[in-house]
Amino acid sequence: MAKVSVPRESVTQFIVSVDGKTDVDQSVAKFREACMKYVATTEGNDELIETYLGVLYDNFKGASFNHQYICSAVVRLMATSKPELGDPNIFANLSKRIVGIVQAKVKSGEFVSRKGPNGGTARACDQAAAESAVETK
Repeated sequence: MAKVSVPRESVTQFIVSVDGKTDVDQSVAKFREACMKYVATTEGNDELIETYLGVLYDNFKGASFNHQYICSAVVRLMATSKPELGDPNIFANLSKRIVGIVQAKVKSGEFVSRKGPNGGTARACDQAAAESAVETK
């Protein structure tokens, strides 16, 4: 087994001392929080975000939502399959990933975004279906 060298600074940034002694539980909690933030912004939650964006829009066909609602709803849905993603400490980081994915979908034409009254972000295919239903009446 190869020896792995970890810079001292990497470890000491997570050490929590209480009365001059290392508090292992608080140190582990501090590391866990940093690790969860890292995972929320960098790792494979994109597929899960995409899945639950689909679920959100499937549940509310034709609806437009603001980004705050999309983030809140998608994180809540994601937490049903991965409870650790419901941690309020990582909500802001997950929200950034969700908004980034939504913006990419707007650029690709999969989603549409409107400002003002009745604005928000909607799935383009739902908007087209809603418009054609109105035209056939």
